[in-house]
Amino acid sequence: MEVILLGSIILYSTIILRAFNPSTILCLIEPWCREIGFVLCYGAIILKLYRILIEFRTRKAHRWVIRDKDLLKYLFGMVIVVFGYMSAWTAINLNFIKKENFSLLTTGTTLDGTQFESCKSAWWDYVTETSEILILIFGIHLSYASRNATTQFRERCFLCIAITLEAFVSGIFYVLRYFYWETAVHPDTSFLANFTRCQLTTTIVLFLLFAPKVTNRMSSKQTDVEVTEAEASRTPEDSVCSNEGPSIVINDGPSDATPRKNQK
Repeated sequence: MEVILLGSIILYSTIILRAFNPSTILCLIEPWCREIGFVLCYGAIILKLYRILIEFRTRKAHRWVIRDKDLLKYLFGMVIVVFGYMSAWTAINLNFIKKENFSLLTTGTTLDGTQFESCKSAWWDYVTETSEILILIFGIHLSYASRNATTQFRERCFLCIAITLEAFVSGIFYVLRYFYWETAVHPDTSFLANFTRCQLTTTIVLFLLFAPKVTNRMSSKQTDVEVTEAEASRTPEDSVCSNEGPSIVINDGPSDATPRKNQK
């Protein structure tokens, strides 16, 4: 869960970068934050779904248990792949900028004639966005394949909703940006659209994954407090006596019985 939270924080940083005026450096940094945050957040979710599926399908006699350490290894491999991909993307762009005077900035014009600068979208970006959707679809496939698995806190259900929500919202976002507002929408409107997308995906995903665990933790603590208070309210007699009274009666007063005489 810590990895998912870290990935979400990196995804939030893309909104902060969009608050500044576009520049070549920002146009290079923002995709890095987006892809690294994406693979950390949703890569971890997909791996959790993968573990649920594997543990559900294997028999008890030959059960294959995937440890958290193994998941971190798989996630590290995914991060390395994304790092290599983004490094190649950055190197090619820098080469074009240096040798062919290529610019990552483009000038757009709104419907009312206002001009503005924004980061230019290249074919690499479309490939990256398509890859994101394909990865999310694979996660949806894993969640469907493990639909009969029983998990604590209904974790599988919430993981499935998180993946599906990201695929749905991001898919619509990419289509609209490609056909409509890439060079015709004011940067303020574009910023608002990106902010809304982040809230509809990252924020809701965090709520879906953490809220059930926090609620269960709070209810467990409340139950422990009630049990402790009940134990503290018991009297000493409650510890040794049953509901029908004490099990042993001890008479400390004088005895009325007269001693018997020895009979010969």
